[in-house]
Amino acid sequence: MFFIVRGTGTLRYGSETRQIRAGDVICCPTGGPETAHQIVNDSSDELAYLSISMMMPVEVCEYPDSKKIGAFGGGLRHMTRTGDGVDYWVDET
Repeated sequence: MFFIVRGTGTLRYGSETRQIRAGDVICCPTGGPETAHQIVNDSSDELAYLSISMMMPVEVCEYPDSKKIGAFGGGLRHMTRTGDGVDYWVDET
C-alpha cells in the first residue's frame, strides 16, 4: 500500500497508467504481470510517498519489464532471468 504525501506522478498498474497526487491511497496486491506496479515521478517537483508492506518472511517477485524473478527469504536474495529455468533433477545424484 502506498500513501502519496506530496507531489504528483503516475502509477503504472498492470497495463494501465493513472495519475496520482497528494492524499491518494494506492493498494497493489501481489500477483503476476497483471498487478505489476510502479510509481513514477514524471514532474519536476518532488514526489514523496509512504510505502507500507507486510514484509513477508519469504517472497517471490516477478519483474516483467526486465524479465527477472527475485526470491527473498531470511538471508537469501536471488535474482534470475525468467527463461533460465532448470529441471529439479539436473546435477542431482
